[in-house]
Amino acid sequence: MKTLEKGMYLLPDDQFEFELKKHPLTKQEIQGENKSLMTIVTPEILENSQFMQKLNREKTHTLIRSEVYFDKFYTPEEFDKRNAEDVAKVIQGILRKLGAKKADYKFVKSNEAKDFSEAKRDINAKASYKVVEGEAQYASSEKQSTEASNKEEIKKTITFEGIASSKEELNEYIKEKNIDIENLDGWLQELIESHGDKNRTKHYKGEKYTLSYNKDTAEKITQISVNIKISPIFKASLGAKFSHSSAEESTYHEEIIFDIEFG
Repeated sequence: MKTLEKGMYLLPDDQFEFELKKHPLTKQEIQGENKSLMTIVTPEILENSQFMQKLNREKTHTLIRSEVYFDKFYTPEEFDKRNAEDVAKVIQGILRKLGAKKADYKFVKSNEAKDFSEAKRDINAKASYKVVEGEAQYASSEKQSTEASNKEEIKKTITFEGIASSKEELNEYIKEKNIDIENLDGWLQELIESHGDKNRTKHYKGEKYTLSYNKDTAEKITQISVNIKISPIFKASLGAKFSHSSAEESTYHEEIIFDIEFG
């Protein structure tokens, strides 16, 4: 399988592929400028992906690559939860290989309910905002909306044997699991690089793994789904949550916060 960068991908069926050839503007709207929103791909590119084996090739699919796995792809509706779980799982595996004894962590999820007053607004408009006690007021010449937000936290604890693997074993683990190490947060990459250093810090408290990919993806899907000119076939591939013409909700995992103890 060809290695794909993290991002959104469209796998069109024969009917939609024919439609894209007839209407180049639709293709541009879907992909965005310089493919900033998503990339249109062929089945051959994903032929060995575990996800491809489950797909109905008679339908158009929108797929989003995992932030940390080269070979995992998700639908827009399941992406946010599954990607956050992927990140937590990869960090757990790496901490185990590094010799950690215990890790407390919590998922922080942001819920933003939006009510757009302009159906024909410019979705690329830049909005200014001011946060006041859990509520953000957006205003611009192109659109007006109000946004109420709150946070959800899910806490978990995991214990390890506290026995570190060798650097070679760690590298083999990363390769075997198809982990995209380049996308890991800086503090985690520093931990990996310092593997074997006896002077390494024993306790890490409040280390934040920012899930900016989750937020960026949620915003891209919303941006695409509110464009009423886009083909119904494509909208259906986004799933029921995003297929209507006015996106009312944007919910995503914001960050994972770790407290880590080494032996």
